[in-house]
Amino acid sequence: MSRKCVLHVGCGHQHPEALHPVFRQPQWQELRLDINPAVKPDIVGSMTDMHAVADDSVDAIWSCHNLEHLFAHEVSIALEEFFRVLRANGFVLIRLPDIQAVAREVARGNLEGELYQSPAGPISPIDVLWGHRPSIASGNHFMAHKTGFTRDTLQQKLEEVGFCAVVIKHQGLDLMATGYKDSAYSRPIPGIEKSETDPAIAKYHRSLGDDQHNQGKLRDSLASYQNALQFNPEVAEAWYNMGNSLHGLGDFEEAISCFQKALQIEPDLVQAHYNLANTYLDQKNYADAVSSYQKALALKPDYMDAVYNMAISFFEQGLLDEALSSYQKAIELNPNRSESWYNMGIIYQQQANWNRAIDCYQKAVNLTPDFAQAYNNLAIAYKERNSLPEAISCYQKALKLRPDCADAWYNLGSIFHGQGNYQPAGACYQKALDIQPGYFKACNNFAKLNQDMLQLDNALKWYKKALELNPDYAEARFNLSTAYLLAGNFAAGWQEYEWRFKRREWKNTYPYRFKIPRWRGQSFVGKRLYVHSEQGLGDILQFVRYLPMVKARGGTVIFETIKPMMRLFKDLAGVDELVEVSQREQADRNDFYIPLLSLPGIFQSSPETIPNRIPYLKADKSMVDRWKARLADTGFRVGLVWAGTITDPRRTIPLARFRQISRVSEVRLYGLQKGISAEQIEVEGVPEGMEITNFGQEFADFADTAAAIDNLDLIISIDTSVAHLAGAMGKPVWLLLPFAPDWRWLIDREDSPWYPTMRLYRQQRPGDWDAVFKKISIDLHRLSGEAPGK
Repeated sequence: MSRKCVLHVGCGHQHPEALHPVFRQPQWQELRLDINPAVKPDIVGSMTDMHAVADDSVDAIWSCHNLEHLFAHEVSIALEEFFRVLRANGFVLIRLPDIQAVAREVARGNLEGELYQSPAGPISPIDVLWGHRPSIASGNHFMAHKTGFTRDTLQQKLEEVGFCAVVIKHQGLDLMATGYKDSAYSRPIPGIEKSETDPAIAKYHRSLGDDQHNQGKLRDSLASYQNALQFNPEVAEAWYNMGNSLHGLGDFEEAISCFQKALQIEPDLVQAHYNLANTYLDQKNYADAVSSYQKALALKPDYMDAVYNMAISFFEQGLLDEALSSYQKAIELNPNRSESWYNMGIIYQQQANWNRAIDCYQKAVNLTPDFAQAYNNLAIAYKERNSLPEAISCYQKALKLRPDCADAWYNLGSIFHGQGNYQPAGACYQKALDIQPGYFKACNNFAKLNQDMLQLDNALKWYKKALELNPDYAEARFNLSTAYLLAGNFAAGWQEYEWRFKRREWKNTYPYRFKIPRWRGQSFVGKRLYVHSEQGLGDILQFVRYLPMVKARGGTVIFETIKPMMRLFKDLAGVDELVEVSQREQADRNDFYIPLLSLPGIFQSSPETIPNRIPYLKADKSMVDRWKARLADTGFRVGLVWAGTITDPRRTIPLARFRQISRVSEVRLYGLQKGISAEQIEVEGVPEGMEITNFGQEFADFADTAAAIDNLDLIISIDTSVAHLAGAMGKPVWLLLPFAPDWRWLIDREDSPWYPTMRLYRQQRPGDWDAVFKKISIDLHRLSGEAPGK
């Protein structure tokens, strides 16, 4: 059998580049031409000094990783030499790095990873882009990669020299180019007749690739699979295995292409459907991931991993019901996989189904007792269910397993903080920050803790630290505003207060967003301005005082408020149209809008310039008369409110604590309390030793409350909306404040710039109401004794 001759243009005599597998077949004879830097550093001289090779004497040339060492103008010289020595119908097979593919590796951050092994050692992306800097520095230009090739530039060079039927394909990060000397002899790469040994050679390379993959040598395995496919491109397993190597190297697009080719050859290759889905999942292409998982499951319905990963894909798309169903199926297939129970608990947690979330997390920790994150989430669920001892216990278990879990320290600190246990709360926050110095949420909570201890300088320092770490953290911005306002720095406070609408739970402030422009305080004569209520009942009552100032700047003022305020505000100054909270379209028919609590900032209010012309709210006379008939004719009539929002225990005082007030001579107590605390009196009765008549449950709305207040001599209240209403009506109000009050009450003063008739009674230590009630009792004795008989 006559043999064909292949000229192997090498790149070094000590560790030469390997001969391409197609030329290892028996019909080929190798003629080698090495570039030897020890003998001839002049690369182009070595490449073109081919006088020993006669014209038209070889059937093929294999040139592997050497053309990239040349300057651009030298490439053509080398290719002309290749063309000269080839026989008619001969071809050249060239392999070299694709500069664009290498650049993509660099863009991904892969600078030093090995691209291929050269005679001089491993070549990295940065070597290809910038050359072998150590070699250049030593004067050895042999390994300097001077020319960057792309598919287009290589094809242009080959065609310029005269090669025909040029075909260039990618092989990993390299280009593989074939060009023929005679255009009549054009065939696919490599352009060689298949031999009977091809399947065996392909199998050998696949097996070698599998071994390399199992050893973690992914780039080597990739080359082996590519060699296998050169000999037999119709083997689905080789495409599938190459896809796995590419996936391991992070080249997801090429991995997807390989999996798809495998499935074109063998559509029922279930593992290829599964790994294709996993690659889509890694790309965050969740819809295509679900589609491929479903195809895998159609072939193998009990494929538990596919069910589990499909659940993840559904979850990431926000399809919680579908995700839940998939996790339930995964648990049916394997009830002992703790991750399935844990992830199902996360879904129930997001749905605020705390009992089921607790059941799932408990299953997870029963199956995996060292599952620290499950204990952490179990604690969160217990906390949301207000089972605080259980929550604390679970956080402590999580931290015993993972003492470096910053989240668990942070969450445990939050519970202690909410309970008023400031010292252990601070220790927990500090632990979280020691572990994770960039934990901006812990900085925010540490700041809030200092604010609750009235250490405002420290609070401001920690808020600013949180914002250094995350300038757009709305919670810290809003909390910073309350610290500024509490300290009386209204100018800075109002500015930061606008961040309330960017908080995670902004809908709790106000549920709608509008298309119309926001009002900035300019004149709006001839226009319509939509002012909307926001936040709590007390906020509305406190800040409607600004509406006459708004009206003074323009045209028509439309004020939106909640139903319990509608009758009270029917004659509200500064309002042309009063509307009930409805929906966004109602506002979008106007020219401008403004949130009610943005008005102090627009009018640049300071503690000295707050508009406090009292009263600005009045009760309906007919309703006042009706309630007057319900009150006793004699005695000093005091209205009581002892409970505010149930979410803030600092704003609730047991009614029994007011017992010493009820013992003051001539005092008649009337409850203005509504809600759960009022219902408890009806069920449990008035505390022993007290006499009080509670009217609160009979109030239809704030118009009734105002009418009852109008008939009273004094209001004593915890920090609630009733205190604001009484203050806005000009009634004497004694307000009971916790040690760390809401920002509007400022610090270190007994009066309020918001309400001239209000007196503030503050705790001097957290939780200490005894001193507060002792002082109130003394003042009430004095006041009731001076009051005229009724």
